[in-house]
Amino acid sequence: MIRLFRFLKPYRFMIIGVIILVFIQTLGDLLLPTLNADVIDEGVMKGDTDRIIRTGGLMLIVWMHLRAAISWNDSYDTSSRKSTHIQRCIASV
Repeated sequence: MIRLFRFLKPYRFMIIGVIILVFIQTLGDLLLPTLNADVIDEGVMKGDTDRIIRTGGLMLIVWMHLRAAISWNDSYDTSSRKSTHIQRCIASV
């Protein structure tokens, strides 16, 4: 195990950053159903249109941030290294 940590030491800040971002994404994913329940329980059942609009807007903001983070992660995912590796694999066949 100690040997593994030696190899990971140069990447410790990236690993910590990934853990923090995954935690934030998980909180966002868990927040959406809670907000949806709030819209139904407090907005629809009580007829509070203002609450529906405010909570719906918050849900939209949370959803947009989560999707933006996921798409940024997909685009940042070392695509040039992947394509180079795939090209090398194809060329070796």
